[in-house]
Amino acid sequence: MIKKVLLLGMLLLQWQALVSQTNLFDKATVTFEFVTRGVKGTFDDFESKTKINWSALDESYFEGSVATGSIDTNNWLRDWHLKSKKYFSADNHPRIYFRAKTVSIKGVNLVVKGNLTIKGIQKPMTLVFEKAGDKFIGKGQLYSTDFDINIKKKREANLVRVQVVFDVPNPL
Repeated sequence: MIKKVLLLGMLLLQWQALVSQTNLFDKATVTFEFVTRGVKGTFDDFESKTKINWSALDESYFEGSVATGSIDTNNWLRDWHLKSKKYFSADNHPRIYFRAKTVSIKGVNLVVKGNLTIKGIQKPMTLVFEKAGDKFIGKGQLYSTDFDINIKKKREANLVRVQVVFDVPNPL
């Protein structure tokens, strides 16, 4: 029990150290996993306009995109297939976009709620970030079928876990 209290205290101190600072985030690693298939991969060519104002979160903005054609599952044939019209349609939809509507703190986590757009289809998504050393690790999930990407027939079988990792930049 004491260990849990100490751990919680340390996490709160990390967040408190950031309060009243503003951080700009422009580089991230975006990874994903098609859960039922066990397929993991990354998207490169990340672009972001993200600013977190820790003392006034309502002044923060969080938006970014990745190049659809940069998908990498460590299998060039699968990647080529995923870029095709049947799945991500990279030629017609060259980028995947996320734009926050709200940024808030819940406990020791930064919660970013916004809209994800894939293939021109926009759906709500929540990313929950935690601080781990000099990184912010955000996790969320979606169903690829919601974006007309049908890997399996049933929606529940199309669960995709997404992770976004930002290096914490020096405060301005």
